[in-house]
Amino acid sequence: MTIVPELRPALPDWTDLLSALWENTTAPSGHDHPIVRAGRRLAQLHRDRETSCDTVQFNSRRAELVSDINGRVPVEVHSARTVGATIDKIAETVVFVQNRLRIEPEAAPTVQQWLAQMSDAWTELVSVVENSYPVRAAYTIAPLALAYAAAS
Repeated sequence: MTIVPELRPALPDWTDLLSALWENTTAPSGHDHPIVRAGRRLAQLHRDRETSCDTVQFNSRRAELVSDINGRVPVEVHSARTVGATIDKIAETVVFVQNRLRIEPEAAPTVQQWLAQMSDAWTELVSVVENSYPVRAAYTIAPLALAYAAAS
C-alpha cells in the first residue's frame, strides 16, 4: 500500500483575496477557494461591527473564522502570526480603507500604497507557506499524487 502525502490547496492569489474582501464577490479566477470564502465572511463581519454593539459575538465569530483558515493552513509565519490572523488583519484594513475613501476620496493615492504593501506582504506569506509543505493548485490534482497513484 502506497501512502500519499497530504496535499493542501494553494493559498489564493492576491487578486482573488482582495476582490472577495473589497467587493464581497466571488474571486475573479472563478475559484471560490475556502480561504477566500472565510476571508469574505471576515470582511463582512468587520463591516457589520460598525452597526453592531455585541463585542462578545463579534469576537467569537471572528475567532471561529480565523481558526477555520488556520485549520486549512497549519503554518505560522511572521512571529507566530497565523495565516488566519493575517487575513483577518487584511480584512479589517480593507474595511477601514473603504470607509476612509467614502469620507475622504482624495486619500486614494495613500490607499493604493497600502494595498500595494498588503499585496507584497500577502505574496511573501504565500511563498513562505507554499515552501513549507506539499501544495497543489486549488481544485486540481498534483503531478506528485498522480505519480504515487501510478506506482501503486
